[in-house]
Amino acid sequence: MPMARKIGTLAESSLHAQLKKLYLRAGDEVEVDVDGYVADIRHGHQLIEIQTSNFSGFKRKLAHLLRHYPVHVVYPVAETKRVLRVAHGEMEWRNGHARKGRVIDIFDELVSIPDLVMDPNLTFEVARVEEEEVLKFERQYGRGRGGWSVVDRRLIELRGRVLLASLADFQALLPDGLAEPFTTSQLAKALPSAKDLAGKMAYVLRRIGAIERVGKRRNSLLFAKPRNPELSQMDTEFDENE
Repeated sequence: MPMARKIGTLAESSLHAQLKKLYLRAGDEVEVDVDGYVADIRHGHQLIEIQTSNFSGFKRKLAHLLRHYPVHVVYPVAETKRVLRVAHGEMEWRNGHARKGRVIDIFDELVSIPDLVMDPNLTFEVARVEEEEVLKFERQYGRGRGGWSVVDRRLIELRGRVLLASLADFQALLPDGLAEPFTTSQLAKALPSAKDLAGKMAYVLRRIGAIERVGKRRNSLLFAKPRNPELSQMDTEFDENE
């Protein structure tokens, strides 16, 4: 059995702690030991996990918990972000940053756990937020950002919540007006998004049976929603054209 790991307030971002407080309900337990793992919230028999990033590092824990408990994973996406820079203990400046994060950003993480996405005990919720990213100047760190490193993320506003609990919920993330069949390049253009995100989205949707391969156009695979999703087979191949 894995060793329990206590997560204290110093080990989590402000964003994580603030979201945890927002999702608490009367009678809930916080940071409770469940089978040797620390769950953010236990609501009766259900577990609620606030996961701000790195689903790949969460996979082993999630796979274990799903065998025994319903798990609701909350993933925040910053629709807008403000940046606060701190140098020598003082605030240097704050600026607005139109990040324009979207619900589909969750596919950046779901690509790490496609085999778990449709587990009957698992549901996801994308929390649409405005957040503040705090950067601190430390000459020895953050070389890629000119000495600035991220030291905290803070919640400014929770703008909405999007539940992903069924094939229909995931299919609804496909853009309106996307003609079928479509390629990942056409998906990227319709979203719009970088092609790598469109590829991850197509891969996950294929793995869970929300779309299927229906042919090929030159070097690109063609996809469409299955006529009968309940009978569609999960596609486990990751095509290099995605």
